[in-house]
Amino acid sequence: MAEPWLVQECDFNAEAKSLVIRIDFKRGARFPDPATGDLCPVHDTRLRQWEHLRFFEHRTTLEARVPRIRCQDGSIKTVPVPWAEPNSGFTLLMEAFLLGLSKVMPVAGVSRQTGVIEDRIWHLIRARVSEAWQEAD
Repeated sequence: MAEPWLVQECDFNAEAKSLVIRIDFKRGARFPDPATGDLCPVHDTRLRQWEHLRFFEHRTTLEARVPRIRCQDGSIKTVPVPWAEPNSGFTLLMEAFLLGLSKVMPVAGVSRQTGVIEDRIWHLIRARVSEAWQEAD
């Protein structure tokens, strides 16, 4: 985990077969404006979650307070996190895993193997295909 991000806590529940990894950032941290690169103060935060690769048979979730920054022009922007695409409910590693499985097996099979509902997998596939078409144009 790169500065200013840090793992704050891990909550392992063997009975529920779950692992929650809580991520935070250092107090007083400033984040770059995605448009200008200027370092900006944190305005507030939003609690977000992403599904990550399973830890053995345990469902693993990353949970983080994601900062919104006040930019020089007065606008408020959400800081992009290094482990996930914006507006994705999956980490980058989980996305890669799901997409890789989707290349070689039906989405219903991917859903059974991963426990991720089919609609979420189809949404991910459509989003990435749409991005690829835009880049190719």
